[in-house]
Amino acid sequence: MKLLYNPFEKTPENKLLLIGTAAMIAGSVVAWLLNCRFTAMLNIYPGVATEIWQPLLENIIIVGSIAILLMILGLFANKKTRPVDILNASLIARIPFYLLPLANIDNFLADVIPATPPKDLKEIHFSNTDYALLMIVSFITIGLLIWSMALLYNGFKVATYYKSTWFTILFILAVIIANTLSGILISLIP
Repeated sequence: MKLLYNPFEKTPENKLLLIGTAAMIAGSVVAWLLNCRFTAMLNIYPGVATEIWQPLLENIIIVGSIAILLMILGLFANKKTRPVDILNASLIARIPFYLLPLANIDNFLADVIPATPPKDLKEIHFSNTDYALLMIVSFITIGLLIWSMALLYNGFKVATYYKSTWFTILFILAVIIANTLSGILISLIP
């Protein structure tokens, strides 16, 4: 069970790098096949036809954004922080997000959620089945988000050996900044 939320202590760095990179490529292909885009570190947008390279480039931007910010923070925590450890944490933490495009099989999310919300939210009507499925997808998404953040936090903690509450607060701030930065950079992609 510990391997699911903290694989960084016992798994060799080369294996983590290989698994993280393979997962990023596979997750990008799945997103492309199911018409999803990763619009920021913590965002996925269903129902948008994509080119095969777009989800991969988006994931590279996301992983790069979080890795750079956490590396800067990591060097403040411990001058011996290694870039490969931070990169591995950034890659492995994305794995739960690669499962999210599966919710758009047969364009389910794209068909149920309007691309542009109406001015009056009362105009949105869901069938009971759609409502139940959206609730299930929402709970799964929350669980995957928590899992992803636990992976990132544990990877950062192992990479830097920090134990301070202050660095936990800075970690949270770095994640918020990385989400914003990756969203801005991805919005520049045509």
